[in-house]
Amino acid sequence: MLTARPVAVLLLLAGAGSCGTTTKHVELRLYPCMEVEPALVSQVALVIDPEDAAGAMLGPRIEASFPVPDGVFDDGYATVFYEPADGVAQADFRVTWSLDLGMQGSLERVEVYEDQPVPKPGGVVSLQDAQCDTGGTTAATGSGTGGTASGTGGSSGTMST
Repeated sequence: MLTARPVAVLLLLAGAGSCGTTTKHVELRLYPCMEVEPALVSQVALVIDPEDAAGAMLGPRIEASFPVPDGVFDDGYATVFYEPADGVAQADFRVTWSLDLGMQGSLERVEVYEDQPVPKPGGVVSLQDAQCDTGGTTAATGSGTGGTASGTGGSSGTMST
């Protein structure tokens, strides 16, 4: 017997903001945390835990990471379009910024946004104003959704669960 598994696709694209969104998607705007210099960002990883209105996990965790080419932050943020599953009312988001420090190596900074409302398709969620953590988690304010996403960046990636 075949069973249906939810599949989520996240896509990071350069200039995606100019492409517009479909009515199935919520735009996630990922702003680098205060301690991150956008020019040093080499990759961003996004984890979404979709939840129903009562806060119960709704479906599997969604995880994806994307390389971040030059020019992604020309508008101040990276854009990811997300298509939430039916019944998703809120979500927890974890954004990990990977920084390339050249000869000094690399560094990761983490932002966590818990119990963020998920708007209806066509809505925008700005994940910003967070303080980075060096590996643990730091609660921050913001809003977010779970679903299919595409955004600024110049490259694309897909994730399925």
